[in-house]
Amino acid sequence: MSKGNANGWKVFIPKNDSKAAQAGWRKFCKNYEGKVIKVKKSNDYLTTAVAIPSLGEGTYNLYAQFSETPEGVFMMSFVEIGGSFLNSHQHKEQSKEWSRLIKGLAKGLTIDAIESEMKREEKALRDSNRDLDKLIKDKRTFEKDISDCEKTIEDRKSQLVTNAKDQETQKSDIIEQEKQVDKVKNELKRYSN
Repeated sequence: MSKGNANGWKVFIPKNDSKAAQAGWRKFCKNYEGKVIKVKKSNDYLTTAVAIPSLGEGTYNLYAQFSETPEGVFMMSFVEIGGSFLNSHQHKEQSKEWSRLIKGLAKGLTIDAIESEMKREEKALRDSNRDLDKLIKDKRTFEKDISDCEKTIEDRKSQLVTNAKDQETQKSDIIEQEKQVDKVKNELKRYSN
């Protein structure tokens, strides 16, 4: 870390990236009225003069580092107490409490990430169900269109038969009308000459 080798706590935060884990750390520190700053030329994030009642009286400087993996983030945390760092040999009870706090933070961030993933997956499921409903509705529309078209085809076939009969009748009428025209022409010729 930026202050050399020190005792610290390493926790794995599944389902998170560094950005989410850092945001969770900032929120954790803000609960104790601490403000996180990035230590220049270092991977450390420092929160100074934080009062954490469950660790005891006084204030603490908190350091954190984040290392991202494909499965989640490893977070290293260090607690500075008056020039030395919290460790399980000298600060047994405080170390247990810090371990509990950090594990709680990791668990909370993991639950938040899983709940967010669940919301995304539930939305995807709702979207898929909505798409299926639309496909089912489209199928009904297509089937109705086909049925309507089949009825139209049957109607048109019937109309073709009627049309053929009507054409034959019309042809007969035309032949009769042609005979009438010829008759009138002949009569006209007879009087015109």
